[in-house]
Amino acid sequence: MLRIQTKRKTTLKLTNGMRTVKFSLFIFSLLFLAFGLKLVVVGSILNVQFKDYLDFQGKTSISNGAILLITFGCVVTIVSFFGCSGSIRESRCMILTFSTFLIITFFCELVLIFVGFAFKDKMFSMLQEEMVKSINSTQPGIMKTWNVIQREFECCGFDGPDDWQKRGTFMPASCCKTDLACPNDDNPMYGSGCYESLTKWTSSNMSILGGILLIISVFQIFGTTFSCLLAKSIKQGYDIVD
Repeated sequence: MLRIQTKRKTTLKLTNGMRTVKFSLFIFSLLFLAFGLKLVVVGSILNVQFKDYLDFQGKTSISNGAILLITFGCVVTIVSFFGCSGSIRESRCMILTFSTFLIITFFCELVLIFVGFAFKDKMFSMLQEEMVKSINSTQPGIMKTWNVIQREFECCGFDGPDDWQKRGTFMPASCCKTDLACPNDDNPMYGSGCYESLTKWTSSNMSILGGILLIISVFQIFGTTFSCLLAKSIKQGYDIVD
């Protein structure tokens, strides 16, 4: 039996509601595309700025995280193109590809939120151990990382300035409130330790990051719903003639 598949002009068959869904999906995909490009740009900048910086263990460059950001941004950008192009061309295959990616990232975000909050104390414990060990390191990459942290968080050492004094070396200039030799009466040191500053900053920003991920997840649910509705409508625009 000859099986013939013919396609109707689906743009004419779409109801007003489906046209709205199609337009909404295109806008959503466009925003997702812009988000992916922004990740690539930010990741590239961080990769250039921190390529010579090492983590507290002295084994891994901090810029490795930026490379992951670039990779994820590229994936988001490519898949977003499927959403934009699929909604314009009314391509069911491209739309379903975009929808599948949204579902996968949605569950990945939920796992990330759970892991972040469930293992927060464990991560802080690992950070504490690595910072204590690294305070005695002479690796230039680790010292660069310490200097950045001390300047940005206005802190000094692990628990305080005494950590550097116990080490028997010169006080890093990044411990000074101005970038000059210290301590002296005109240029005092930061008194708080960096571990306390880092944990406070991380705790406050984890809540913000979790909220942002939840908002993104809600938008992804809408995007997935629009994709499925439009894909179903496009499928109904085909006749199967036996």
